[in-house]
Amino acid sequence: MVIPNLYEAGNPNIVSVGLQDVATGKSRTNLYAGLLSGASAGANQGYNGVLSNVTFFSDEIWKVMPNTEKAIFDMEFDLPQTVEGRTIVQVPLVLDAVGDASPNSSWAIIGIEKVLNDDSVLGLVSGASRTIAPGGAIISGGMVVTVFDMPRTGFKKGEKLRLKLEAAFTGAGTTNYMGFDPMGRQPFTLSDGSTTVPSSTIIQIPFKIDL
Repeated sequence: MVIPNLYEAGNPNIVSVGLQDVATGKSRTNLYAGLLSGASAGANQGYNGVLSNVTFFSDEIWKVMPNTEKAIFDMEFDLPQTVEGRTIVQVPLVLDAVGDASPNSSWAIIGIEKVLNDDSVLGLVSGASRTIAPGGAIISGGMVVTVFDMPRTGFKKGEKLRLKLEAAFTGAGTTNYMGFDPMGRQPFTLSDGSTTVPSSTIIQIPFKIDL
């Protein structure tokens, strides 16, 4: 007697991608940068944060960024991934020059790195944003947006993609702020009283799709 096979093989996994993703061969994903509670590690280590493709409440919304101090955000991969192509980084940057009559300006220093499983770090791309130069003792700022051409980079399970941010500025009495809230709370109000700066730092990563 032949026993019929009552158990069929399951359907293969189906991955849904948009027409634009198919056309470009890449899936562009927004990663949001946020700070963890008690994450300040000083000038050498940097403020410790995370990158997530899901919005969440950052422990701090606007962070005072003195010269040379860094904010570091990591995303650890659970599966192998490949990144390649134009990568957009948008950073909310505010310069408070109130009380400082000297010339002042501010800009963001941006680095994207690969952290290997042995914690060694490989620099991928880096550069500076445009400069904010209000030309007076006022509160000025905006969303500085920088584009990098990311080289084709593979990530193994357990390796991390790292975004490293630093503020640089001129003016003895100035204070710099960067916004690190994925939820976009508390936009920073500038001196004119009508203009606000959103508080979300976002990096758009082009993940390569194997079709």
